[in-house]
Amino acid sequence: MRLTLLLSLFLIVSCNKDSYDLSISKKEESIFIYMIADNDLDYFAVSNINQMEEAFYKHLPLGNLFVYIDRSRYTQKEVPVLYKITADNTPNISSKIIKEYPEQNSSDPKNFEKVLKDVEEKVVLKGIVLWSHGSAWLPDMKKLSSKRKTKSNFYASFGKDMDIQDSHYPTDMNIIDLANVLQNKHYEFLLLDACFMASIEVLYELRNSFSYIIASPTEILVSGFPYKEILPILFKNTVNYKEITKIFINYYKKNINPSASISIINTKKIEQFSLSYHNLISENNNFKVNIENIFQYDTEKNYWLFDLKQIILQYPKTSSREKALKDFEELLVDYQYTDFFFNKIKLSNSFGISIYIPNNFSPREKENLFYETLSWSKQLKP
Repeated sequence: MRLTLLLSLFLIVSCNKDSYDLSISKKEESIFIYMIADNDLDYFAVSNINQMEEAFYKHLPLGNLFVYIDRSRYTQKEVPVLYKITADNTPNISSKIIKEYPEQNSSDPKNFEKVLKDVEEKVVLKGIVLWSHGSAWLPDMKKLSSKRKTKSNFYASFGKDMDIQDSHYPTDMNIIDLANVLQNKHYEFLLLDACFMASIEVLYELRNSFSYIIASPTEILVSGFPYKEILPILFKNTVNYKEITKIFINYYKKNINPSASISIINTKKIEQFSLSYHNLISENNNFKVNIENIFQYDTEKNYWLFDLKQIILQYPKTSSREKALKDFEELLVDYQYTDFFFNKIKLSNSFGISIYIPNNFSPREKENLFYETLSWSKQLKP
């Protein structure tokens, strides 16, 4: 999830469909941003689009940027639309709508696939940004008999669309369904502007579709990524990913209560790491990790998101542990963080990627059964 504030603000958006040259060039670098904002993040989605337009205003030419946004009901533009971002420095959205969609559940993977296809008919994409709420690998809460909702408001893996009949339980997209849409596709990068997505389960599920994944192991504050600053970097022929982590953390260090973390993952190294991690736990089959001593990325410490490297460090000092640690360092291109997150967790004790340790906490039977369907869980089995 994105960490939300109780705001009832709506920005008036100017949407002009008058025809003029949209300048779509397949030769230019192209990025697609999928924003599920049919929830309490609507205001911040508009703010982020304004930042994108300002990036184009200050740094033309950049490339093709397509933004699909499904906004909250009762806003000026209730139906989902697809923008091609153009330069602007006003508080309104001046980018042109190139397609309108009927009201739809944007967290449905079939609808995501449909919009992605619409964009890819126009350009070849360099990267994708997924923008909404997030909760690592966790499944759709509607599928759980407990109707799980933790103190930190976990929903499913990605997205939260409120415009449905059963408003008590918004729809979400689990990470397996997302990976299925993206199978047989490959892009340079994925940026996950959603909370808790730097989990080994998420990274492994999406490993074949992206060369690099940018994500946070903690929550992301509602202002999201500083798009005005990072878009010029993402559009460069060679992306300086460490510069993105630097900009992201410096952006949040300006807050009264600095709270942020960001990781860059090289997915080409994830298979190698999975093998060494598998060997480590196989060679120590009777070893039990003491999860009480492991750093947790959830500020409420609900035993979902443990620090992966700290788990490895608990194992006996053997060559297999050293190999797992070495492969972990190659997997993680960069990890930057503020000293604390909301003064609840000390991020200097963390290493940038989370993992779940299945346990017998009640009522987690269904969550643990779902966990066994994840690619990461399957590859760890003997």
